[in-house]
Amino acid sequence: MPFQTSGRYILFSFDMKERIIYILDPMHTPDWDPKDDPSKYYLDRIQKIGITLGSAMEAIQPEWNDDVYDWRRTIPDHIPKTFDR
Repeated sequence: MPFQTSGRYILFSFDMKERIIYILDPMHTPDWDPKDDPSKYYLDRIQKIGITLGSAMEAIQPEWNDDVYDWRRTIPDHIPKTFDR
């Protein structure tokens, strides 16, 4: 699921079976990002996506009762980063 913010795009890939969110961001995260869990930098975006995804899933699968905000988040380490925009 692409997410556009401030002129940049981030791709969030949802593994519905394993309940994992893969965060694919080609830009370098700010120096103030949380060092213990860099995925915390994306929590506000995941929350916005989760609300929309939850509504969509309930429409197509009425038994859907999951909150993607609680899913495990990971940032693959093999994504090349761009440091100069």
